Amino acid sequence: MEVKLKEVCEVQLGYAFRTRIEPAFEGNISVIQMKDLTSQNLVDSSDLVRIHFDDMKDHHFVRKGDLAFRSRGLDTTSALIMDEITECVIAAPLYLLRVKEPERLNPSYLNWFISQSKAQTWLRKRTEGSNQKMVSRQALEEMVVDLPIMEKQMKVIEIVSLGEHETSLLKKLTSTKKVYTNAVLQRYAEGEAK
Repeated sequence: MEVKLKEVCEVQLGYAFRTRIEPAFEGNISVIQMKDLTSQNLVDSSDLVRIHFDDMKDHHFVRKGDLAFRSRGLDTTSALIMDEITECVIAAPLYLLRVKEPERLNPSYLNWFISQSKAQTWLRKRTEGSNQKMVSRQALEEMVVDLPIMEKQMKVIEIVSLGEHETSLLKKLTSTKKVYTNAVLQRYAEGEAK
């Protein structure tokens, strides 16, 4: 089944701060910015900037399972918020995507779907601007999402997770092999091995 994103998600522009974000160690609010989105399409909440801000409305605060969508630039993907972060907002130009019915659409599945070629082609055709490419809220809301039954969504998430784990293990294996090979070659060069 196919649905438009706006049917299954609330789409909201991140908070547009009027001035530059000024970090404050004792700040009362954390801010998710573009730099906090990883190449694995997750939000890294370990080093969020904190600010002082007294007039933030509740609907701006993120929840675990929300997505931050990159609306500007060549990378029009999203990043999943995996952690429960209190008093935290997303800064514009990111969009906040919140799944309306998690029992119908798993946020992890949506995060995966947005990075797939079907969604990326759709978004690329609708980017605006000549210098700074941007996806408008309306274009994002109109994006068509493949919505299989929850069992299939969970299977997709499981296979993606296994693939990422395999990639991580292969990187570790390659690194360990390189260290071992260099140690053997060093001993060989020093005349200790034949």
